[in-house]
Amino acid sequence: MSTARSETPPQSAALVWLTLTHVFVLPLAGAFLPNLFLGLGGTLGLDAQGAMLALAGLLAVAIVVLHLGIWRIARREGHRPMATLALLLGGVSLVTLYLFATPSPLVAGVRYVMVLV
Repeated sequence: MSTARSETPPQSAALVWLTLTHVFVLPLAGAFLPNLFLGLGGTLGLDAQGAMLALAGLLAVAIVVLHLGIWRIARREGHRPMATLALLLGGVSLVTLYLFATPSPLVAGVRYVMVLV
């Protein structure tokens, strides 16, 4: 006797990219790019403040491009709530970049909790 197995629906590509962005890409960019920019800024004749300003600009552009790309994927798949979530998390990432000097809301939350403890 064989029973009909219900197939699981395929995973949303927007959800996968949103998760990868917030768990891997943004925390790693916030961890490794500042040291790279400080070293690169010295070779290009920039002071530390100029290098960090250039880094903040690069991270802001990366946040906007990543989240708009995820928004586009979600809209193409027909997931309106996921598209809204992508834009919302992009805004939260920009706010954490401005307030906490890190592009990752996850890292900003951990730092904030560590300060309180």
